[in-house]
Amino acid sequence: HESDEGSRNATSIVSTLPDNQTVAINHPSKQLQCKYDFSFPPQCSQADIYDRVSQCATALANGFNATIFAYGQTGSGKTHTMFGPDGYDVRRASYGGPNHAVLNDAAGVIPRSIVQIFKELNRKDLGIVSTTVYVSFVQVYNEQLYDMLRDPRRSSSLEIHEEPGVGIYVSGLSEYAVRNAGDCLALVKLGEENRAIRETHMNTASSRSHSLFQIVVEQTRIEDGAEGERVLKSKFNLVDLAGSEKWDTRKERKFENEQIEELTNINLSLYTLGRCIAALSKNAKAMEKDPDAIIGHVPYRESKLTRLLQDSLGGNSKTVLIATLSPASDCLEETISTLRFADRAHSVMTFVKLNEKRPVDHALVQRLQSEVARLRALLRDGGQITETAVTGVAPGQDNSSAQLQEALGKIKELEIENNVLRRRLGMPEQPVGAGLSSTTPRLSTPQRHTPGKFAIVGGGNSSAADALRSLGDMRSTEESFEDAKSQLKEIRGSHERVTSIMTDLDRVTSSFFTFDIEEEELKDSVQRLMKLFKKERKSYGEMFSRMDGAEAVGKEK
Repeated sequence: HESDEGSRNATSIVSTLPDNQTVAINHPSKQLQCKYDFSFPPQCSQADIYDRVSQCATALANGFNATIFAYGQTGSGKTHTMFGPDGYDVRRASYGGPNHAVLNDAAGVIPRSIVQIFKELNRKDLGIVSTTVYVSFVQVYNEQLYDMLRDPRRSSSLEIHEEPGVGIYVSGLSEYAVRNAGDCLALVKLGEENRAIRETHMNTASSRSHSLFQIVVEQTRIEDGAEGERVLKSKFNLVDLAGSEKWDTRKERKFENEQIEELTNINLSLYTLGRCIAALSKNAKAMEKDPDAIIGHVPYRESKLTRLLQDSLGGNSKTVLIATLSPASDCLEETISTLRFADRAHSVMTFVKLNEKRPVDHALVQRLQSEVARLRALLRDGGQITETAVTGVAPGQDNSSAQLQEALGKIKELEIENNVLRRRLGMPEQPVGAGLSSTTPRLSTPQRHTPGKFAIVGGGNSSAADALRSLGDMRSTEESFEDAKSQLKEIRGSHERVTSIMTDLDRVTSSFFTFDIEEEELKDSVQRLMKLFKKERKSYGEMFSRMDGAEAVGKEK
């Protein structure tokens, strides 16, 4: 890839040790050895590299997210490793065959991954009933996102969004459903032709943008011994980063404004990527020492690149980093920086989980619907208790006023009868209704007046006593009315709680039917709500028992 501009008085300072894990730097000013999962010597083939990362394609077919991205100095071989042979015009030959069914030895990681993915999805032993594969291709150029399949002129930038249940996505990015590896490879070739490139002093065809080719696989499986269908949805990010590049201040070179902007934004996004990796590495080491340690901030949002790769760097993804190095002695600083980046990335932990959703269990749905209907019937029978049923008076009507008016009329009749008796006994009569008002009744018990030389017996004395008892009953009636109001308030409170339980039950069942929650979460929610409902039903029983007891006492009286 190197440009022919000028001569470079450089020697090779990078080597790999026989353990195929250690990279050694031998420079007069720097001696360094770094150990990784695997190191590749310059004479290794494309197949050797892919064999070490092929598990990502297998993971995708099994329902796990995966990411492979290449990082390194410009001209160090990132694009060659990810796509294929030198030069964009030659690369299309790497796919081989008229239908792109056969790959030659120069094919890179992306075309090899595509072929393996379709081979995995065609396996008969996986119990796959149906499969749909979608692909998209986006590039980050000058901190703006562009669709590489529909926007070759980079005229309309796209935005990144995040939604619960969906995750991070690019709004407006085109997705294409592909039937086979040939369709997919044709889209890769189309997108690569639309990528921003420029000749630099380090590379004749240097990538000026970060590219992300994403494969999304949705599959339905029915496996032996498993209950029902399983729906798996996984995504595979294949990322070719633009290379970092220093300003060549030793040469009198005039940079165009556009080129200066490109170089600045590339280095800025790679710097932010390095900060994110450093923060994730620090958090991982802190968690190893203390699982309850406070997690530090990771600056994903400071660059479009890191925001786009957020799930891949520290989320739910099996991530592989390919760090490419230039062995030249005049690239010592960039080589050490790349090794440091790879060392930090090696300590970052991601938590991979199976992206599985089960379709609606119709038997379970029927049972839940029956349970909902039963609970609603109980609510109608026991919860819809009105004030009329408790007091016998419609809401808003004052029942105490009617009872008091009836009692006043009876007292007046008794007072008239009492005056008749007084006349017969020679006692002075009392005014009828004295001290009583039709609007403000006297509730205190009147004093009995009986002459000392007479023993009053018979009907007159009994009628007066009945009047006094009636006045006492008025107070008892008012107290009963207050008790009824208290009971009504208690019933209304219980009714509101039952209504809330039913609303929550409807909500969680609806969430399950729309795949917002899983079956286990639904079961937990239903059990919790049933406990609350049983508690309220018990409270109802105790309440009605008290009311029945009070009614029986009232009848005895």
